[in-house]
Amino acid sequence: MNHSVYYGLDACPLNRDQVRSLDFAVSSCFRKIFCVWTQTVTEECKTLFNCLSVPETMITRKYKYLHKYIYLDNELRKLFNDRAITDLST
Repeated sequence: MNHSVYYGLDACPLNRDQVRSLDFAVSSCFRKIFCVWTQTVTEECKTLFNCLSVPETMITRKYKYLHKYIYLDNELRKLFNDRAITDLST
């Protein structure tokens, strides 16, 4: 999936409805591109093209972001370091 869709979401929390809405948009694109209308076939297309679901992608991106963040050496990192480590452990 195009990473520009997810740009900035690793640093900004989204609620469950917003994640579902994004997932619907991605699935809708697959339905239109491949002219399929069932959820099962849409999920199979996403699997074949190695497109993770939006929640899985967001978790992966957030993990990478926080992992890089905790190794920064600046004042902002020092301020929020405990929170980042807590988020990484959950």
